[in-house]
Formats: sequence, structure tokens, C-alpha cells
Amino acid sequence: MSKWVHKDIWRKYGNKFLIEVSRHDQELSEIDRAFGRGPNLWTIYAYIYPGHPRFSAFEGSDMWQPAASALPMHGGPSFMHVHESKGVITSYQVGCDYRHLHDDYFSTMGADEVGRFMDDADEIFEYLSAKAGEPA
Repeated sequence: MSKWVHKDIWRKYGNKFLIEVSRHDQELSEIDRAFGRGPNLWTIYAYIYPGHPRFSAFEGSDMWQPAASALPMHGGPSFMHVHESKGVITSYQVGCDYRHLHDDYFSTMGADEVGRFMDDADEIFEYLSAKAGEPA
């Protein structure tokens, strides 16, 4: 039987881009519990829209392309999605998660500790602002 899953989202809007910090609950296996993993899955996404100077640097959905890898993301990009409408690309969404090797402690950090992730998100925000030639 399906159940509802809670998700928290914090957004910061830039000029022709958006940064999103996300936390949602995850199911824990017996192995997760044995290793002390918590129920929180944290991700940061950057949405780059047409008109942003970095938009034209993207090519397709390969998350290891130079434009995605250049973003200062925790552990590098671990997610890439091209949003389209009627065959026109409307944004590139690049994300990173906090589930890499040795990242287990992040899963124990609840929504009240979002500041840790916002620090990383602010670094991405500043990078994209600088690429647009604007103050962060």
C-alpha cells in the first residue's frame, strides 16, 4: 500500500536560474539502521534557464559534461535532467545528493539543520551569479 512521503523545499531565485535545497524522508532498510543511517535524504538542484550565460554551455543530458561538472556541487553532479516543452529546452536541472561514500551522517540531519546545505547552495548561487556578471 502506498503512503504519503513528506518533502521540504527551500528555493533561492537568481536571474535566469534557481537553486533548490530539498529534504525528504526515505525508507530505511535493516542495513541502513545497522549503520546508523537516518531517514533524511538531502539534495541540491540548480535550474539554469534560457538567457543565463551558462545555458548555452549545456549539451544534452550527460551529467558529466563540462557545464554540469563545473558547478561547485558536493561530490559533483549526481543528477541531470533536461526540461522541455514542445521540443524547446526550458531548463537544465543539475543536482547533487548527500549519499556518497562517507556521507551517512548527512542522513541524520533534520530540517532544523538546513543551514549546512544552504551554505553549499549559496556557493552554487554565487557561482551562477558571477557567471551572469551580477552580484550574488
